[in-house]
Amino acid sequence: MCSCRVGLRGYSLLELIIAFALLFIACAHLFSLYAFGTRAARTTKEATTAAFLAQEKMEEWQFGAEKLLGGSQEGFGKGVYSSYKWRAERQPFSEDFCLLTVSAWAPNSPKCSLRKLCPVDRSAPVSLHCYDSEVDFADGGPLTWQARNYWYDGLLSFKSVIFDENWHTSAMAGHPGTGLMWLADGGRGYLAKLILSDIGKFKMIFKYKCPQPKNGYSPVFAGIAADKEGNFVFCADKANRALWVLDDSRDNKIAFWTDSTFFTCKSEPLADLTSIACDQYGSTLWLCEGRERRLRAAYWGGAPPGGSYEKFGPCGYWGEKIVCPYKDCGILRAVAVNGWGSVIYTVDSSYLYCVIYKDNGVSVKPVWQRLKLPEKLRKAAPGGLCVDPCNSRLYINTVAGGLWLAVPKADGTLSAACLSELDWR
Repeated sequence: MCSCRVGLRGYSLLELIIAFALLFIACAHLFSLYAFGTRAARTTKEATTAAFLAQEKMEEWQFGAEKLLGGSQEGFGKGVYSSYKWRAERQPFSEDFCLLTVSAWAPNSPKCSLRKLCPVDRSAPVSLHCYDSEVDFADGGPLTWQARNYWYDGLLSFKSVIFDENWHTSAMAGHPGTGLMWLADGGRGYLAKLILSDIGKFKMIFKYKCPQPKNGYSPVFAGIAADKEGNFVFCADKANRALWVLDDSRDNKIAFWTDSTFFTCKSEPLADLTSIACDQYGSTLWLCEGRERRLRAAYWGGAPPGGSYEKFGPCGYWGEKIVCPYKDCGILRAVAVNGWGSVIYTVDSSYLYCVIYKDNGVSVKPVWQRLKLPEKLRKAAPGGLCVDPCNSRLYINTVAGGLWLAVPKADGTLSAACLSELDWR
């Protein structure tokens, strides 16, 4: 007897083709994920190994960067690093430091590069200069420094009750990275201390009023300067042709004006003060005397040996004065000093001046150099100077509201190619 099932049938050919296609797509996706994971794991391992090799070479060369032949050297690693290539390169950074860049990489893998500032003279007090090393990964090509500008709108309009509607900022001082800024309302003799957070927001603001001198005029601050830690703030008072010093060196105590008065030079009075600058330690000051076409030195904390200096205040000394040697020099408008006080910059309406002290074997003499300003910068009227102590770059602001950048050479000298205008708006 034969039995049959009615209404039952198998899969058609089209259905089988679609099912196998879906299965093939799913398997291909799974295999691609496995391949991607394997490739990512290999790349990560190679990048990590390259980082270890770069760190090893950094430790090897950071104490002998001056021995790099021709400024660079390269080779292959040993042992587990035999398939990896490395390169060490030394570049001038400042008078006291060189930039050491060490790179390591495997074929067809990202390059790991470490950068670190190394002192040129190993006997120098390196502990005074704190720099962080930098690590970069790149797919190829030369690695370059990138300048990033951060502007905070709060600097343009203060909402704190400490800054009243009559506040007029005439000068600023401070060092990047310390989270501390000083502002001056020059016409009224006020100083404001701004403490910033890590992201540039205001945490605290303090205001200090300069005392009214018994024998003199109400102070008018032409410029202010501060050491790196903000322990002392130096104010150039053009009304009294004098120097004020705010002492903020005592921890958790209110800052006070040293001797509650200003300091003048009795042997040769100051004249037409337009600006002031100091090194990052606050030990050497330079006051700009505009119409006199000269710069006046002052020392805080002790005078250099081998000289006779007029003392002022508890630990100040008036130093030498240097006059611009160029007959066509205009009124000097500002002064700036690099972090170590070895290079001085000043500017008039047409020229940017550089002063470097050099030892000729008999004595140390100031050597002047000047650079003709571009016509656009001259028309905008240079108004102020500032040196970034971290990279010795010089910034020039103008009365018209512009900002220019000058990148000096390793010895601090200038060239026409070093000037460029910044578009910061």
